[in-house]
Formats: sequence, structure tokens, C-alpha cells
Amino acid sequence: MLSHIARLGLVSPVVAMVGLLAAPAVAQNATPAMYTWTKGDQQFFRWTEQTKGKLAGSPGMESETTSARVSTVTWDVTDVKDGIATIKVTYNGISLETQMPKGPVAKYDSLSPQGSDSPVLTSVFGPIVGESFTFMVDGKGNVSKVEGMKAVTAKLKEKAKDVQGSSTYLNELNNSMSDERIKKNLERVISGGSDTAVKVGDTWSDSLELPLPQPTLGSMKTERQMTLKSIDAGVATIGFAIKISHIEPKEGDPAKAMFDMVKPKMDNATGTGERIINEKGQIVKSAFTLNVPIDITMPGQDMKIKNTMNMMLSLEKLDKAPVASVPQAPPAAPAPPAGASPNLGNTPPAKK
Repeated sequence: MLSHIARLGLVSPVVAMVGLLAAPAVAQNATPAMYTWTKGDQQFFRWTEQTKGKLAGSPGMESETTSARVSTVTWDVTDVKDGIATIKVTYNGISLETQMPKGPVAKYDSLSPQGSDSPVLTSVFGPIVGESFTFMVDGKGNVSKVEGMKAVTAKLKEKAKDVQGSSTYLNELNNSMSDERIKKNLERVISGGSDTAVKVGDTWSDSLELPLPQPTLGSMKTERQMTLKSIDAGVATIGFAIKISHIEPKEGDPAKAMFDMVKPKMDNATGTGERIINEKGQIVKSAFTLNVPIDITMPGQDMKIKNTMNMMLSLEKLDKAPVASVPQAPPAAPAPPAGASPNLGNTPPAKK
């Protein structure tokens, strides 16, 4: 009865949730697929973003690129008002791995004693540890605002602006770590909850507009169908089936000229995802994979290149936060002992 009333919208989903939790027999058959945000809560997550790109078509033009960023973060619920939570996200650690076509792999890990084999990545991303931003989100996972990443990226740019070779990574910060991009990534990984009670097998849907890794190729519309796959001891598993369509840059967008030149066409792009929410209304894991093939026409040539992008984004709950640690520069060599040559260190001076 309660789930039926909730389905008709005659009581709020929060009231329905309280009733369902109080009635275990009903809870196995119906549950509001919503989050519960409580002021003062603290949770820890591993946030993974990975993109693999492959170009194929003309002989000699085949190439692959990979980019992966893994952040360990703390979420502190600083306020909840009218169902909207304000959450402060603090970076405890970050690791990156990138490889350009036919180039070496560059790595950085703030939590590794070895640190990084790339001084540039160390200079650009190391200072992010300890920095934070905030976002506002409702019980369905709809993110209304992200604030603070612009200030964080400004700090990173200022600290690394004079480091040789940093310009490429600093320019990428505008795309990958802006307030708007973080908002889109959060929406992609936590939105999609139902505000009515659902039972196993029920479906609901939504749609999101998301950026592509290359802005000159436009953006994409993801139409998602969610299915409540199971409820086990109060833990809900939700599956996502995703259809993807292409969105052209608007007139006046700097990307529009390049878009018109290469005439990209999306071909059978799809995605899948799964989300697990525990009995407390908290995310246990939320992971998505998108496969996006795009045909590109080379300017001035009767030749097409297929650019296939595989994008993965996941958020996974951790039991505790790793110790925040940024690798330090190696210690300076000890001073040579008395009587030793300052150049050779362990060779006594020649006798006169």
C-alpha cells in the first residue's frame, strides 16, 4: 500500500523511504532509488576517469592514446537544506598516467614513495593534494552547482607556469578540471535516481548532455534507461543501458569551424553502467563505460578516419581515506667527509 501511494506521488519519497525501512517485507519488493544525505557525514571515495582513443583508416595514420586519472577524495556533508546537500570534496591523493601516440608513458602518483617519472606532472598535479571544492546535490543525484575548482586550477597554473613543458597540461586543466566539467562528471556518475518507489525489474529513464574528450568534435547526448536489478539485504543494484547521439557545437562556438571542416559523424555509440546503493542510501560503487566511434573526413581529401573513444568513469566507496602524501624531492647528497675532494667525495686529496 505504501509503495502504491508513493508511486502515485501522494506522499513524499522521503516519507515512503521511512515506511519501507520500517517494513522489511515490503522493502524487499519496493524501494525509492534515492540517496540519503545527512549533515556531518564523511565518506571516502576512489574517483577514476579513463579515456582510450584509437585512430584507424589510412595506413601510417593509425595511433592510440591513453589517459587515466585516479583521485582519492573525502566527501564531507557540510549542510542539508530542503533536500539539497552541500558536499565538500577534498583531494587526498591523485595519480595520472598518459601516453601519446608512439611516445613514452608518463606517470605521477602522489601516494607513491617513488613519486613520478615526470617532473612536469609532479609540478602540475602535486599541489592539488589538500585542495577542495564543493557541490550541491539532491536525493536523486542531480547536481545543481559546483564551486571551487576554478580557484584550484588557478593555483595549479600559478605554481607550475614556469616549469618547462607544463603548458600542454596546464591548458588541459581548463577542459578536464573546470567547475562545469566536474559538474558534468558528477552528474554522469551519481545522477539518475528515481523519486518514486520502484520494485525489482522496474525501469525509469533520463538524459544528459556530456562533453567529448575533444571539444572540436562537439558533445553527446546520453539517453539512459535504468533498471532496478536486485535488492539484497537492503542493498540496491541498478543497471544502466545507454544510447548516445551526437550534438554539434552551436554557432559562435570556437569549435564549430573545426567541426564543419572534419564533418564528424557518430556511429552506433552505446554505453553501460551499474550502481550499488547500500541500506543507508549511500553510494557503494557507480561505474560507467561509453564506447563512442566517430568517423572523421580529412579536410581536402577523400579519406575517412575512424576515431574510437572508450571512456570509463567510476566512483567507489572506501573504508577510510589514504594518508595524504606528496612525494618530496630526493634528499641532497651528504657533505663529503673532512679531507675528501669536493669533486670525488671519497678520494683523499693527493699528497704534495
